[in-house]
Amino acid sequence: MIDLDFMKKRYALDTLVTHYLEDIKKLRTSGLTPIEETKLQNYYQAVHVFKRISVVEIVQFALSYGRNATGKSAQMREAFPTILSNRVTQPSKVDIAYARLLFEYTKAFRQYRSNLKEWTLRFLLNSRFSPVSAMIEREIDQVIAQTRQKIAFYESQVKS
Repeated sequence: MIDLDFMKKRYALDTLVTHYLEDIKKLRTSGLTPIEETKLQNYYQAVHVFKRISVVEIVQFALSYGRNATGKSAQMREAFPTILSNRVTQPSKVDIAYARLLFEYTKAFRQYRSNLKEWTLRFLLNSRFSPVSAMIEREIDQVIAQTRQKIAFYESQVKS
């Protein structure tokens, strides 16, 4: 069971990443194949890139996404498709478990993003005066819908 109660109170972005990393660790069970172990490690490493990042780095990442970036922005751009599980070619039980975890965290983030401690992020994500809040809402909805589809697809592939 995933405990997302920490989002109901004020929380820092780094706290969110820390909880997410801990929940990824909990996906490790006995009987994982070496390939599944590697996949889990890849998910963990991709999320870990977002540990201890500043608001400035997040803005740089957002502004440079899709273009040639350097430094932390380049690392985040490289990690982002893995975090969204867009690089899965042969789904496994680990991919299903990770996609479910991503799904739950994304839904909770959408609901509790106004509790972020970083006021600039909170403003960008929630304010009706923010030029990007509607776009972010659409992107969050899209991640939720795509993750739901991925879970169904992965489950159909793993069963057969």
